Amino acid sequence: MTSVRKCNISFSEYVESLDVNASALRAGRRSMQHMVATLTGVRKDPSPAMLIGTALHAAVLEPARFDACVTVPPSVDRRTKAGKEAYASWLSTTGPNAIVLDADDLQAVLAAAKAIRESHLSDIVGDGESEVSVYWSEDTAHGVVGCKARLDWFGTVKASPSCGLIVDIKTTRDASPHAFARSAAAYGYVHQAAWYARAAHRLHDDGQAPRFCDYIIAAVEMDAPHAVGIYRIAEDDLAAADRDNMDILSRYAACMDARYFPGPTESLQTLKVPDWIFGTGATISDDDLSVPF
Repeated sequence: MTSVRKCNISFSEYVESLDVNASALRAGRRSMQHMVATLTGVRKDPSPAMLIGTALHAAVLEPARFDACVTVPPSVDRRTKAGKEAYASWLSTTGPNAIVLDADDLQAVLAAAKAIRESHLSDIVGDGESEVSVYWSEDTAHGVVGCKARLDWFGTVKASPSCGLIVDIKTTRDASPHAFARSAAAYGYVHQAAWYARAAHRLHDDGQAPRFCDYIIAAVEMDAPHAVGIYRIAEDDLAAADRDNMDILSRYAACMDARYFPGPTESLQTLKVPDWIFGTGATISDDDLSVPF
């Protein structure tokens, strides 16, 4: 199957297909049971943190959509009849794609977006498009699997217009290299990057995009001073994560063929707890990790 690049479809349309994406692969690292549940389960409403992340993406990459979709509810007492009526009246004016934030979250998003725009990211990125949906297929030892990815931004490197570039925006508690490296590992950012890179390679193979060269993450703190870290994913890490992804994809194809999706364990196993439980190893505090919005 030839890869397909779509730049004008909504997120709701993108999620309708049951093709494997980065989120499904992340679930697959837990078990095949989790992976198939992610692909076929009921879609949950986005959490407040997810809404903040969506709003930030729009503010940086799609200003027109941000202006059209992001809204703040009126400051009314919804415990009163008048307040309920005012809120209902306001709600009737919002469209199906509305991103509802409270006033404080909106100000944080605007400040974080400004910080990203003023960072040296602008010296790296050339021409490109946001929210690029890519569909393709992968041959595995157990059959062909439909795949998809939705890239935050895909274009070219400003200094080398023939080089393809993916830009991903992440919110974080701590944008410093040490802390964000932990977040990239803990929250699957490297595996997501490898999947997006594979999508970009497929587009290039089919003559629909320049040769993929680099993957950049712009990590921004949502609290003042809204510090920004600009990071490149190391090539060897991308390669290792890609191998992991393809192993999971092959296991998924085998499970699809067998119509059997095992959970985390298929037989009795001995559980070994981490050494730090007994005070013999280093601990990881919550402050070391970024919050995945």
